[in-house]
Amino acid sequence: DDTIEGKQILIIDDNKTNRQILETQLRTWKVEPTLAISGKEAIDIMRKNKHFDMVITDFQMPEMDGITLSKEIRKFNTKIPIILLSSFGDMSYKEHSQIISASLTKPVKQYQLYKEILGQFKTSLPLQIDEKKIEEKSNFDINFASEYPANILIAEDNLINQMVIQKILKLLGFHP
Repeated sequence: DDTIEGKQILIIDDNKTNRQILETQLRTWKVEPTLAISGKEAIDIMRKNKHFDMVITDFQMPEMDGITLSKEIRKFNTKIPIILLSSFGDMSYKEHSQIISASLTKPVKQYQLYKEILGQFKTSLPLQIDEKKIEEKSNFDINFASEYPANILIAEDNLINQMVIQKILKLLGFHP
């Protein structure tokens, strides 16, 4: 499915301007946004049996930050993709990768947001590859890279494929 049209997305941000920008972007893509100004309001909306396909939340909000909100959501919805918008870069996502599906740094470019939303709907499985299992079953030689040195550019739009390619190249001794 290469479209996000018709998806129900809950947006949580205490900043009115940010909410309006996200709402406008989502409506441009024919997405149905629901807006909340706080984590508490978002939880209340979700508990009223409203179906959402995704949550997009700001990280820094008063009372309940985006991580705390995400933890609360995970108590009753373990599968919904949650995108965290942060001014602080990737650190929030990496520390909480079991809770957050993705993290984008503000200001978010429209194409980045679209690509991330689409990517979340294309993949519903966790993006973790067990390196030990790959190593046990592989015939790859770690010295291959030293015998055949090369600069390799990975040009792949599918995140899972990117990760698989990177793992294979590492097993061959390359540093992608």
